[in-house]
Amino acid sequence: MTRQVAKLLRRFEDIHNLFSGLTQQERHVLEQVAIVKQLEAKQEIARVSQRIGGLYLLIDGAIRVESLSNEGKYFSVGTLPPGDVHGLISVLDKQPSPHFAWTITKTTTVVIPAQAMRDLVYRNAAVNASVIQCLCKRGRMSFAINDRFALANSSRRVAQSLLSIADGTHSLYVSANSEGEIKINQQELSAMLGLSRMSVNRTLKDLERRCLLTLGYKRIRIDDLTGLRDFAEAGDRPV
Repeated sequence: MTRQVAKLLRRFEDIHNLFSGLTQQERHVLEQVAIVKQLEAKQEIARVSQRIGGLYLLIDGAIRVESLSNEGKYFSVGTLPPGDVHGLISVLDKQPSPHFAWTITKTTTVVIPAQAMRDLVYRNAAVNASVIQCLCKRGRMSFAINDRFALANSSRRVAQSLLSIADGTHSLYVSANSEGEIKINQQELSAMLGLSRMSVNRTLKDLERRCLLTLGYKRIRIDDLTGLRDFAEAGDRPV
């Protein structure tokens, strides 16, 4: 197991560079305590009411992060790709996970026990700096999204949300593929924005009528990114 962890850590760099500043001794300790977990599709790894046992570094596969709406329905908060990490905040503050997390497909992870990760953060200045940068990046991303949505009407909020996903400006959220197709249903979008499903549906139908997007089953294809951006900036206007 130690050799497998060492091989994966050498071959696979995390996108936040959390472990790039490890000393040789620290890397050796990490390789001793971390474990490789092969997870099946739709396997739960975090629950809101429970503490998470360690930091998950994704090697392959994907993790879906979810929350609950006021109506008690799950909606997607984000999709974590290979190279990303899950559980950092809970590991650091020793509090229960703020989200649910499930694997989407078969997924390989390297799991670093919570105490071992905290020891690294508090002892190694380079790791500490990388963690701060990671948390600042995620914090700024959340602030930007909240600021953009706070004063916008419902139509603009829907358009801005779709744009943010398509542009990849908040990669924690549901991602769009290379063809501009977003895998998200209207219930998830309404829960994410705190809007009624009827309001979201009405806006999406309007945007489809304007030839800016095409609605499909649990997916939305953006046909005119520039037009959608203009709509998001200018708000409602005649077709």
